[in-house]
Amino acid sequence: MSARHGAVIVFKEGVTEEQIAKAMNALKDVLDVPGEVEEPIYQEGRGARRITGYKKVPFTWRHLVQKFDDQHGSPVFYIP
Repeated sequence: MSARHGAVIVFKEGVTEEQIAKAMNALKDVLDVPGEVEEPIYQEGRGARRITGYKKVPFTWRHLVQKFDDQHGSPVFYIP
């Protein structure tokens, strides 16, 4: 197996979700993304919620692109 490549992409402040999707779609032919992912099923109760199981859903960019707050650190990529 040959080496694979990975990257952490940080978008400029103020970029919209539509712009992010457009940028990611431009890369989709070279990205290794799943056709579907598992999302948790939550049960609400007493002001809290807990995971009761998982369901498979079609992959969208929201599964890969997450928001973060610079005050609490930045995205990282672990390379062993």
